[in-house]
Amino acid sequence: MPRAYFEILWLLHDAPDWTLRMSDLAAATGTQPSRITHAVSRLEQAGQVRRELCTDDRRGWFTILTNEGLAALEAAAPHYAKSVREHLVEPLSSQQREQLSRIGESLLAHLESSGAALPSSPAASKQAVSTGAPVNQTA
Repeated sequence: MPRAYFEILWLLHDAPDWTLRMSDLAAATGTQPSRITHAVSRLEQAGQVRRELCTDDRRGWFTILTNEGLAALEAAAPHYAKSVREHLVEPLSSQQREQLSRIGESLLAHLESSGAALPSSPAASKQAVSTGAPVNQTA
């Protein structure tokens, strides 16, 4: 699964009701709306998302994660977590990992205090990287 598709599915999984506006997906991924439209079209063809017209303004579209999309995300998550461990965590010494952890905690604290929207909780993300398990944000 391409990283961009994984990111879209991950963001939808963490969103309330597994739903985000297309414009919010573009902003969250830092990509152009046309690229998000293309990626969502491919995911929709695969049955992993569906789109619905926003009834509030009739200009925007919602993207909704399907059960098939959730299954694809759960299948891909361990592979992405393993890649992060292999390429980011394992090459570091224990001292470097501790420094990286402190840096990450400082950055998250800054983002949280500034009101930035975070796609998932730090504890849940840490669990996903350490165990390879998908994050369950229902609690």
